Amino acid sequence: MLVTALDPCVGPIAFVCHLTSNAAGSASAAASDYVLGGLGGAFMAAAAQVGQLSLAVLDAITPIDLSAAWLRANVAVIATITLPVLVAFFVLQVVTSVLRREAGGLVRAVVGVGKALIGAALALGVTQLALTAVDEICLYIASSAGMTVASAPVPASVRGGL
Repeated sequence: MLVTALDPCVGPIAFVCHLTSNAAGSASAAASDYVLGGLGGAFMAAAAQVGQLSLAVLDAITPIDLSAAWLRANVAVIATITLPVLVAFFVLQVVTSVLRREAGGLVRAVVGVGKALIGAALALGVTQLALTAVDEICLYIASSAGMTVASAPVPASVRGGL
């Protein structure tokens, strides 16, 4: 009871105190809505820009062309190293077959060389197919978001780094 006696907003003046506190409350609510709304809007704009930049970088770095000159040069070097190894294993299989007097060893040697050559060609083809599939999935995801990967704006700072 002692606390209410010291409160200046008790009695006939309580109406004025109530109006003043409502005005101050609505002003502070409007100010906090303005500040928090501005922060939220800035955060959403930044998130949208990060999403667009991610799509642009994704489009710039994911396509891999296995028919590119640099890759063909690397495959040629690998083939240059691998071919003597393949021939050495073929000769080893033939010599082993002759020493053991097994006619089937020659067939295994020829089949092994055929498997190695066909396997290498299939590996390159399957890799190109898998990379193309990944690129198409990325395009599908971008189109589901309502845009294309190519249309995402790329800032000069990102373009210069790629």
